[in-house]
Amino acid sequence: MKYSKIILPIIIITAIILTGCIQFGPGNQTNTAAQITDNKTQTTSGLHWVSAPSSAVEKMKELENYLKLKLGEFTLSNIETETTTNITRAKLTIGGQSVNVYVSPSGKSFWFENAMQKLNWTGTYEQKIENYLKSILKPGVTYEFLGKAQNQGMEEYKYKLSYQGMTQNVSLFRFGDYVILDQAIQRIFSPSKSEMPDVKLFVMSFCPFGRMAESSMAPVEKLLGKLANITVHYVIYPSQMYAGQEDKYCMGEYCSMHGINELREDVRQMCIQKYYPDKFWDYISEIATNNSYSPENIEDKWKPLAEKLGINVTKIERCLENEGMDLLAQDYALNQKYGVSGSPTVIINEERWDWSRTPEGFKWAICQAFKIKPEECQQELSHSTNTTPAGSCG
Repeated sequence: MKYSKIILPIIIITAIILTGCIQFGPGNQTNTAAQITDNKTQTTSGLHWVSAPSSAVEKMKELENYLKLKLGEFTLSNIETETTTNITRAKLTIGGQSVNVYVSPSGKSFWFENAMQKLNWTGTYEQKIENYLKSILKPGVTYEFLGKAQNQGMEEYKYKLSYQGMTQNVSLFRFGDYVILDQAIQRIFSPSKSEMPDVKLFVMSFCPFGRMAESSMAPVEKLLGKLANITVHYVIYPSQMYAGQEDKYCMGEYCSMHGINELREDVRQMCIQKYYPDKFWDYISEIATNNSYSPENIEDKWKPLAEKLGINVTKIERCLENEGMDLLAQDYALNQKYGVSGSPTVIINEERWDWSRTPEGFKWAICQAFKIKPEECQQELSHSTNTTPAGSCG
Protein backbone atom coordinates (compact mmCIF):
# COMPACT_ATOMS: atom_id res chain seq x y z
CA MET A 1 0.00 0.00 0.00
CA LYS A 2 2.74 2.50 0.85
CA TYR A 3 4.27 2.05 -2.59
CA SER A 4 0.98 2.65 -4.39
CA LYS A 5 0.65 5.92 -2.51
CA ILE A 6 3.99 6.95 -3.95
CA ILE A 7 3.72 5.75 -7.53
CA LEU A 8 0.07 6.56 -8.20
CA PRO A 9 0.44 10.30 -7.59
CA ILE A 10 3.19 10.33 -10.23
CA ILE A 11 0.88 8.68 -12.74
CA ILE A 12 -2.12 10.78 -11.76
CA ILE A 13 -0.14 14.02 -11.95
CA THR A 14 0.94 13.28 -15.49
CA ALA A 15 -2.66 12.48 -16.38
CA ILE A 16 -3.85 15.74 -14.89
CA ILE A 17 -1.27 17.57 -16.94
CA LEU A 18 -2.80 16.10 -20.08
CA THR A 19 -6.37 16.82 -19.05
CA GLY A 20 -6.16 20.38 -17.89
CA CYS A 21 -2.85 21.77 -16.72
CA ILE A 22 -3.39 24.75 -19.00
CA GLN A 23 -5.04 27.33 -16.80
CA PHE A 24 -7.77 27.99 -19.34
CA GLY A 25 -9.17 24.52 -18.74
CA PRO A 26 -9.56 21.23 -20.60
CA GLY A 27 -11.61 20.57 -23.66
CA ASN A 28 -12.66 17.12 -24.84
CA GLN A 29 -9.37 15.36 -24.05
CA THR A 30 -10.16 11.67 -23.55
CA ASN A 31 -7.28 10.59 -21.26
CA THR A 32 -8.40 10.57 -17.64
CA ALA A 33 -6.73 9.79 -14.36
CA ALA A 34 -8.90 6.70 -14.03
CA GLN A 35 -7.76 5.43 -17.41
CA ILE A 36 -4.12 6.16 -16.71
CA THR A 37 -3.89 4.62 -13.26
CA ASP A 38 -4.51 1.10 -14.48
CA ASN A 39 -0.71 1.05 -14.98
CA LYS A 40 -0.99 0.03 -18.63
CA THR A 41 1.74 1.72 -20.62
CA GLN A 42 1.70 2.86 -24.21
CA THR A 43 3.75 0.90 -26.71
CA THR A 44 5.39 3.89 -28.44
CA SER A 45 4.95 2.07 -31.73
CA GLY A 46 6.93 3.20 -34.73
CA LEU A 47 10.05 3.81 -32.66
CA HIS A 48 13.12 1.59 -32.70
CA TRP A 49 14.59 0.78 -29.30
CA VAL A 50 18.00 -0.80 -28.73
CA SER A 51 20.07 -1.53 -25.64
CA ALA A 52 21.34 1.75 -24.26
CA PRO A 53 25.02 2.68 -24.65
CA SER A 54 27.01 3.48 -21.52
CA SER A 55 26.49 7.25 -21.95
CA ALA A 56 22.70 6.80 -21.87
CA VAL A 57 22.94 4.46 -18.88
CA GLU A 58 24.86 7.19 -17.04
CA LYS A 59 22.04 9.66 -17.76
CA MET A 60 19.55 7.21 -16.31
CA LYS A 61 21.80 6.71 -13.29
CA GLU A 62 21.70 10.45 -12.60
CA LEU A 63 17.91 10.34 -12.76
CA GLU A 64 17.85 7.33 -10.43
CA ASN A 65 19.94 9.13 -7.82
CA TYR A 66 17.76 12.21 -8.16
CA LEU A 67 14.46 10.36 -7.79
CA LYS A 68 15.63 8.38 -4.77
CA LEU A 69 15.54 11.59 -2.77
CA LYS A 70 11.79 11.68 -3.38
CA LEU A 71 10.69 8.08 -3.88
CA GLY A 72 13.04 6.09 -1.68
CA GLU A 73 13.94 2.63 -2.95
CA PHE A 74 12.90 1.52 -6.45
CA THR A 75 14.48 -0.19 -9.42
CA LEU A 76 15.19 0.90 -12.99
CA SER A 77 15.44 -1.86 -15.56
CA ASN A 78 15.24 -2.47 -19.32
CA ILE A 79 17.27 0.66 -20.16
CA GLU A 80 17.00 1.36 -23.89
CA THR A 81 17.74 4.15 -26.34
CA GLU A 82 15.61 5.12 -29.34
CA THR A 83 17.80 5.10 -32.45
CA THR A 84 16.33 8.16 -34.20
CA THR A 85 15.74 10.53 -31.28
CA ASN A 86 18.41 9.35 -28.79
CA ILE A 87 15.83 9.44 -26.01
CA THR A 88 16.44 6.90 -23.24
CA ARG A 89 13.74 5.02 -21.41
CA ALA A 90 13.62 2.57 -18.52
CA LYS A 91 11.02 0.75 -16.47
CA LEU A 92 10.66 2.19 -12.98
CA THR A 93 9.30 -0.36 -10.52
CA ILE A 94 8.32 0.29 -6.94
CA GLY A 95 6.23 -1.98 -4.76
CA GLY A 96 5.32 -4.23 -7.68
CA GLN A 97 4.01 -1.36 -9.82
CA SER A 98 5.79 -0.11 -12.92
CA VAL A 99 5.78 2.87 -15.23
CA ASN A 100 8.12 3.81 -18.06
CA VAL A 101 10.27 6.88 -17.51
CA TYR A 102 12.09 8.79 -20.27
CA VAL A 103 15.20 10.99 -20.26
CA SER A 104 15.77 13.63 -22.94
CA PRO A 105 18.83 13.40 -25.24
CA SER A 106 20.39 16.26 -23.29
CA GLY A 107 20.08 14.29 -20.04
CA LYS A 108 18.61 17.36 -18.34
CA SER A 109 14.91 16.44 -18.14
CA PHE A 110 12.58 13.48 -17.78
CA TRP A 111 8.92 12.54 -18.00
CA PHE A 112 6.67 9.54 -17.44
CA GLU A 113 5.08 7.65 -20.32
CA ASN A 114 1.55 8.44 -19.29
CA ALA A 115 2.25 12.11 -19.99
CA MET A 116 2.70 11.33 -23.69
CA GLN A 117 -0.06 11.60 -26.29
CA LYS A 118 0.01 9.69 -29.59
CA LEU A 119 -0.43 12.00 -32.59
CA ASN A 120 -3.22 10.15 -34.36
CA TRP A 121 -4.15 13.02 -36.65
CA THR A 122 -3.14 13.34 -40.33
CA GLY A 123 -0.93 15.97 -41.94
CA THR A 124 2.44 17.41 -41.03
CA TYR A 125 3.71 17.24 -37.47
CA GLU A 126 2.82 20.91 -37.03
CA GLN A 127 -0.75 20.16 -38.13
CA LYS A 128 -0.95 17.08 -35.89
CA ILE A 129 0.27 19.01 -32.86
CA GLU A 130 -2.12 21.86 -33.62
CA ASN A 131 -5.00 19.37 -33.73
CA TYR A 132 -3.89 17.93 -30.41
CA LEU A 133 -3.75 21.38 -28.88
CA LYS A 134 -7.27 22.10 -30.11
CA SER A 135 -8.48 18.90 -28.48
CA ILE A 136 -7.38 19.91 -24.98
CA LEU A 137 -8.55 23.54 -24.99
CA LYS A 138 -12.00 24.51 -23.87
CA PRO A 139 -14.17 26.65 -26.18
CA GLY A 140 -13.19 30.31 -26.35
CA VAL A 141 -9.45 29.78 -26.07
CA THR A 142 -7.51 30.99 -29.10
CA TYR A 143 -3.93 30.19 -29.93
CA GLU A 144 -1.08 31.56 -32.02
CA PHE A 145 1.83 29.47 -33.30
CA LEU A 146 5.06 31.22 -32.31
CA GLY A 147 7.52 28.92 -34.02
CA LYS A 148 9.53 25.75 -33.71
CA ALA A 149 12.95 25.21 -32.18
CA GLN A 150 15.33 22.49 -31.01
CA ASN A 151 15.35 22.20 -27.22
CA GLN A 152 17.11 19.48 -25.21
CA GLY A 153 17.42 17.38 -28.35
CA MET A 154 13.70 17.46 -29.16
CA GLU A 155 11.47 19.57 -31.38
CA GLU A 156 9.69 22.28 -29.39
CA TYR A 157 6.48 23.81 -30.76
CA LYS A 158 5.66 27.14 -29.12
CA TYR A 159 2.17 28.63 -28.81
CA LYS A 160 0.56 31.64 -27.17
CA LEU A 161 -2.90 31.00 -25.74
CA SER A 162 -5.45 33.78 -25.19
CA TYR A 163 -8.66 33.76 -23.20
CA GLN A 164 -10.76 36.70 -22.00
CA GLY A 165 -7.82 39.09 -22.06
CA MET A 166 -5.37 36.65 -20.47
CA THR A 167 -2.42 35.12 -22.29
CA GLN A 168 -0.17 32.17 -21.54
CA ASN A 169 2.71 30.65 -23.46
CA VAL A 170 2.93 26.87 -23.70
CA SER A 171 5.29 24.53 -25.45
CA LEU A 172 4.72 21.04 -26.78
CA PHE A 173 7.65 18.71 -27.38
CA ARG A 174 7.57 16.08 -30.13
CA PHE A 175 9.09 12.67 -29.58
CA GLY A 176 8.57 10.47 -32.65
CA ASP A 177 4.81 10.34 -33.14
CA TYR A 178 4.16 11.47 -29.58
CA VAL A 179 3.75 14.88 -28.00
CA ILE A 180 4.37 16.03 -24.43
CA LEU A 181 3.25 19.29 -22.81
CA ASP A 182 6.07 21.29 -21.29
CA GLN A 183 4.42 21.14 -17.85
CA ALA A 184 4.83 17.36 -17.92
CA ILE A 185 8.58 17.53 -18.44
CA GLN A 186 10.56 17.75 -15.22
CA ARG A 187 14.09 19.07 -14.95
CA ILE A 188 16.88 16.88 -13.63
CA PHE A 189 19.15 18.91 -11.39
CA SER A 190 22.49 18.99 -13.20
CA PRO A 191 24.61 22.01 -12.25
CA SER A 192 27.89 22.92 -13.86
CA LYS A 193 30.92 21.36 -12.18
CA SER A 194 33.59 23.30 -10.29
CA GLU A 195 36.45 22.74 -7.88
CA MET A 196 34.56 24.65 -5.16
CA PRO A 197 30.79 24.80 -5.74
CA ASP A 198 29.06 28.09 -5.03
CA VAL A 199 25.92 27.71 -2.92
CA LYS A 200 23.52 30.56 -2.20
CA LEU A 201 20.66 30.05 0.25
CA PHE A 202 18.09 32.89 0.13
CA VAL A 203 15.87 33.24 3.20
CA MET A 204 13.91 35.68 5.33
CA SER A 205 15.22 35.52 8.88
CA PHE A 206 11.73 34.90 10.31
CA CYS A 207 10.14 32.88 7.52
CA PRO A 208 9.40 29.48 9.10
CA PHE A 209 10.36 27.66 5.89
CA GLY A 210 13.56 29.68 5.62
CA ARG A 211 14.48 28.88 9.21
CA MET A 212 13.90 25.19 8.56
CA ALA A 213 16.07 25.37 5.46
CA GLU A 214 18.82 27.01 7.50
CA SER A 215 18.64 24.26 10.11
CA SER A 216 18.88 21.65 7.33
CA MET A 217 21.80 23.43 5.65
CA ALA A 218 23.76 23.84 8.92
CA PRO A 219 25.06 20.23 9.11
CA VAL A 220 25.87 20.40 5.39
CA GLU A 221 27.91 23.54 5.93
CA LYS A 222 29.70 21.80 8.78
CA LEU A 223 30.50 18.86 6.50
CA LEU A 224 31.32 20.73 3.27
CA GLY A 225 31.93 24.31 4.37
CA LYS A 226 35.67 24.17 3.68
CA LEU A 227 35.11 22.55 0.28
CA ALA A 228 32.18 24.61 -1.01
CA ASN A 229 31.35 28.31 -0.73
CA ILE A 230 28.03 28.18 1.15
CA THR A 231 26.56 31.61 1.86
CA VAL A 232 23.23 32.90 3.11
CA HIS A 233 21.42 35.77 1.41
CA TYR A 234 18.12 37.45 2.05
CA VAL A 235 14.84 37.85 0.18
CA ILE A 236 14.26 41.56 -0.24
CA TYR A 237 11.31 43.34 -1.84
CA PRO A 238 11.14 46.82 -3.37
CA SER A 239 9.36 49.57 -1.46
CA GLN A 240 6.70 49.86 -4.19
CA MET A 241 5.17 46.66 -2.83
CA TYR A 242 4.56 48.36 0.51
CA ALA A 243 3.47 51.80 -0.62
CA GLY A 244 2.02 53.71 2.33
CA GLN A 245 3.44 51.19 4.81
CA GLU A 246 7.15 51.76 4.30
CA ASP A 247 7.68 52.67 7.96
CA LYS A 248 6.50 49.17 8.98
CA TYR A 249 8.31 47.11 6.38
CA CYS A 250 11.18 49.05 4.82
CA MET A 251 14.57 50.64 5.23
CA GLY A 252 14.74 53.15 2.43
CA GLU A 253 13.77 51.37 -0.78
CA TYR A 254 14.25 47.83 0.58
CA CYS A 255 11.59 45.87 2.47
CA SER A 256 10.90 42.49 4.07
CA MET A 257 7.68 40.51 4.35
CA HIS A 258 7.62 40.19 8.13
CA GLY A 259 8.35 43.81 8.90
CA ILE A 260 11.21 46.19 9.51
CA ASN A 261 12.52 44.23 12.50
CA GLU A 262 13.01 41.23 10.24
CA LEU A 263 14.82 43.43 7.72
CA ARG A 264 17.08 44.83 10.43
CA GLU A 265 17.85 41.30 11.59
CA ASP A 266 18.59 40.31 7.99
CA VAL A 267 21.18 43.08 7.86
CA ARG A 268 22.68 42.12 11.20
CA GLN A 269 23.07 38.58 9.92
CA MET A 270 24.73 39.93 6.78
CA CYS A 271 27.15 41.82 9.01
CA ILE A 272 27.88 38.78 11.17
CA GLN A 273 28.50 36.69 8.07
CA LYS A 274 30.90 39.36 6.81
CA TYR A 275 32.87 40.01 10.00
CA TYR A 276 32.39 36.79 12.00
CA PRO A 277 32.05 34.00 9.41
CA ASP A 278 33.26 31.38 11.89
CA LYS A 279 30.41 32.28 14.27
CA PHE A 280 27.71 32.97 11.69
CA TRP A 281 26.20 29.47 11.44
CA ASP A 282 26.05 29.11 15.21
CA TYR A 283 24.18 32.40 15.39
CA ILE A 284 21.60 31.73 12.68
CA SER A 285 21.16 28.08 13.74
CA GLU A 286 20.11 29.22 17.22
CA ILE A 287 17.54 31.63 15.75
CA ALA A 288 16.39 29.07 13.17
CA THR A 289 15.71 26.34 15.73
CA ASN A 290 14.52 28.40 18.71
CA ASN A 291 11.01 29.72 18.21
CA SER A 292 11.38 32.08 21.16
CA TYR A 293 13.04 34.51 18.73
CA SER A 294 10.56 36.60 16.78
CA PRO A 295 10.34 39.94 14.96
CA GLU A 296 8.65 41.34 18.05
CA ASN A 297 11.55 40.64 20.42
CA ILE A 298 14.64 40.25 18.24
CA GLU A 299 15.79 43.83 18.86
CA ASP A 300 16.34 42.87 22.50
CA LYS A 301 17.25 39.19 22.19
CA TRP A 302 19.94 39.26 19.49
CA LYS A 303 22.52 40.96 21.71
CA PRO A 304 22.74 38.32 24.45
CA LEU A 305 23.04 35.63 21.78
CA ALA A 306 25.77 37.54 19.93
CA GLU A 307 27.70 38.21 23.14
CA LYS A 308 27.43 34.55 24.13
CA LEU A 309 29.08 33.61 20.82
CA GLY A 310 31.83 36.22 21.14
CA ILE A 311 30.42 38.63 18.58
CA ASN A 312 31.07 42.33 19.22
CA VAL A 313 27.58 43.83 19.24
CA THR A 314 28.88 47.38 18.84
CA LYS A 315 30.66 46.40 15.64
CA ILE A 316 27.49 44.81 14.27
CA GLU A 317 25.38 47.85 15.22
CA ARG A 318 27.85 50.12 13.40
CA CYS A 319 27.73 47.80 10.39
CA LEU A 320 23.94 48.01 10.38
CA GLU A 321 24.06 51.80 10.51
CA ASN A 322 26.94 52.44 8.11
CA GLU A 323 26.86 49.50 5.71
CA GLY A 324 23.26 48.32 5.90
CA MET A 325 21.97 49.97 2.75
CA ASP A 326 24.91 48.78 0.67
CA LEU A 327 24.49 45.23 1.94
CA LEU A 328 20.78 45.34 1.16
CA ALA A 329 21.52 46.65 -2.32
CA GLN A 330 23.93 43.78 -2.96
CA ASP A 331 21.45 41.11 -1.93
CA TYR A 332 18.60 42.82 -3.77
CA ALA A 333 20.72 42.69 -6.94
CA LEU A 334 21.22 38.96 -6.39
CA ASN A 335 17.46 38.56 -5.92
CA GLN A 336 16.94 40.19 -9.30
CA LYS A 337 19.68 38.18 -11.00
CA TYR A 338 18.31 34.81 -9.91
CA GLY A 339 14.62 35.65 -9.97
CA VAL A 340 14.29 35.07 -6.23
CA SER A 341 10.88 35.88 -4.79
CA GLY A 342 10.40 33.36 -1.99
CA SER A 343 12.13 31.99 1.11
CA PRO A 344 13.88 29.60 0.88
CA THR A 345 15.53 29.58 -2.55
CA VAL A 346 18.74 27.63 -3.20
CA ILE A 347 21.11 28.33 -6.10
CA ILE A 348 24.03 25.95 -6.69
CA ASN A 349 26.56 26.90 -9.37
CA GLU A 350 23.94 29.16 -10.95
CA GLU A 351 21.24 26.46 -11.03
CA ARG A 352 18.17 26.41 -8.80
CA TRP A 353 17.66 23.45 -6.47
CA ASP A 354 13.98 23.02 -5.69
CA TRP A 355 13.57 19.46 -4.46
CA SER A 356 14.51 17.98 -1.09
CA ARG A 357 15.35 20.40 1.74
CA THR A 358 16.67 17.75 4.09
CA PRO A 359 20.36 17.77 5.10
CA GLU A 360 20.91 14.74 2.85
CA GLY A 361 19.05 16.45 0.00
CA PHE A 362 21.14 19.62 0.25
CA LYS A 363 24.35 17.58 0.55
CA TRP A 364 23.47 15.47 -2.49
CA ALA A 365 22.69 18.54 -4.59
CA ILE A 366 25.93 20.31 -3.66
CA CYS A 367 27.96 17.17 -4.32
CA GLN A 368 26.62 17.09 -7.89
CA ALA A 369 28.47 20.37 -8.50
CA PHE A 370 31.98 19.12 -7.66
CA LYS A 371 34.31 18.30 -10.54
CA ILE A 372 35.68 15.54 -8.32
CA LYS A 373 33.43 14.55 -5.44
CA PRO A 374 35.27 14.63 -2.11
CA GLU A 375 35.00 11.69 0.25
CA GLU A 376 32.71 13.78 2.46
CA CYS A 377 29.99 13.25 -0.14
CA GLN A 378 29.88 9.60 0.93
CA GLN A 379 28.85 10.53 4.45
CA GLU A 380 25.11 10.21 4.86
CA LEU A 381 23.22 12.94 6.66
CA SER A 382 19.66 12.96 7.91
CA HIS A 383 16.89 12.55 5.35
CA SER A 384 14.33 14.05 7.69
CA THR A 385 13.31 17.64 8.25
CA ASN A 386 10.26 19.30 9.69
CA THR A 387 9.51 21.43 6.67
CA THR A 388 7.17 20.93 3.75
CA PRO A 389 9.30 20.76 0.56
CA ALA A 390 6.95 23.02 -1.39
CA GLY A 391 6.38 25.54 1.38
CA SER A 392 7.79 29.04 1.16
CA CYS A 393 7.30 32.65 2.22
CA GLY A 394 6.76 34.92 -0.74
